[in-house]
Amino acid sequence: MDDTRPAIEHTGRTTAVTASDRWIRLPRPDDPDLTPPMRLLADQLPPGVLDDPRLDLVLVRAEGTEEWHDTFTTAVEPFGPGVGAQQWQHQVTSLSLRTIPGYQIVDMTPWATDEQAGLLTTGTYILDTISLTLTQWTWVVEDADGGGKGITVTAICPTHQLADSSAETNPMFESTRVL
Repeated sequence: MDDTRPAIEHTGRTTAVTASDRWIRLPRPDDPDLTPPMRLLADQLPPGVLDDPRLDLVLVRAEGTEEWHDTFTTAVEPFGPGVGAQQWQHQVTSLSLRTIPGYQIVDMTPWATDEQAGLLTTGTYILDTISLTLTQWTWVVEDADGGGKGITVTAICPTHQLADSSAETNPMFESTRVL
């Protein structure tokens, strides 16, 4: 994150993320107090994506082009006792492959901190004429009953801007916390 810019904590129902003031939170349909501070291109987010109950936060980088504004999302998906972390992460990865036309996984690797461990997946796809890179961190917060919550944090940017974008989105990921 750019240390010279003011930091803002964006809080969803289940997650919180700290980002520079370049990032604007988009409202959920069930959050009537927020109004969209900017116009998103209709084809940047799939129709109805903001209605998905798993989606917790959607941040959009205010600076962008007519074609694209970087996005950073958090999603939370509860699961029951019969589903473990590995099975849930496989389901999330399979969902990306099935729902994003032309999506190709480039790298998949485990990651860990003192508090949590998960899977980091990077992939690419083409939207209209723009090559996009999707970086996705997934992990599980287990409940006492054997179930849990799967957490997915996704950053998407034009492929040619991945290094610059990652310099900002990696610290945002590191700041993500489950409430």
